[in-house]
Amino acid sequence: MEAVSFGYSRNSAAKNMALDEALKELSEKTGRTYIRFYDFERDSVILSTSDDPSSIRDRSKVEVTRRETGGKTIYVGENTLAYSVSGPLRGDSKVSGPEALHRKYSSVALSGISEIIGNSAKVSLGGVYAINVDGMPIAGHAQSIGLGHSFLYHGVVAVSRWNSKRIRDVMDFPESDYEKIGMLPALSDFTKERGDTGKRRLMENMLRRVDAKSPSDEEKREAEELASRFCSEKYMDEEWIEGRGRKLKTGARFCLLYPD
Repeated sequence: MEAVSFGYSRNSAAKNMALDEALKELSEKTGRTYIRFYDFERDSVILSTSDDPSSIRDRSKVEVTRRETGGKTIYVGENTLAYSVSGPLRGDSKVSGPEALHRKYSSVALSGISEIIGNSAKVSLGGVYAINVDGMPIAGHAQSIGLGHSFLYHGVVAVSRWNSKRIRDVMDFPESDYEKIGMLPALSDFTKERGDTGKRRLMENMLRRVDAKSPSDEEKREAEELASRFCSEKYMDEEWIEGRGRKLKTGARFCLLYPD
């Protein structure tokens, strides 16, 4: 896959969602595919486009925003590495809908994860945009296919184990979910590399599957300008975060456990 790499950054949840949307819009204009990797400045809850925020019991411990993509609520922290791919749809016969998009672009993360795990476990595509290790999700994804000619495909990979106690303090999920969250696999189960070292290895593995080019100064400038506008006007906006004026789903479940 050919792509322009915007590298790695650590931002607020609102800025990260704004950058993802900015690169989707930039792809609409340029016809180029963009990939980026990112972390969050603090633990965050990212609501899907249709999640009711009533599932968040303590907002003082996290940043909260809402994304443009579907799926379910995701809690992100130091244990995760996030990434996104934005690209054009026109003329791509391999991308005809969400399932085809997932099959094509999940291969970058799936190969990077497989290189770390080796023969220790089976890595495969799971149901509804997951990547599984021995049948349990280690990565989850969501996507948006625009009315124009571009898409956004983004996801998180568990580099180390989920902290179910911390998630319980913040999120009001069914009690049975917390035990299951603690049982989900992570890359740290299969390697001695931890924290930023583990994330760096995963990024390097994934980028080996990409014919990566550097963005031009114009692309960097335009992406930053778009992201700054989207961040202030949308992803930090209370009306957007609360989902006012839209039909929302209650009864949230943890994204990787219930990806459908």
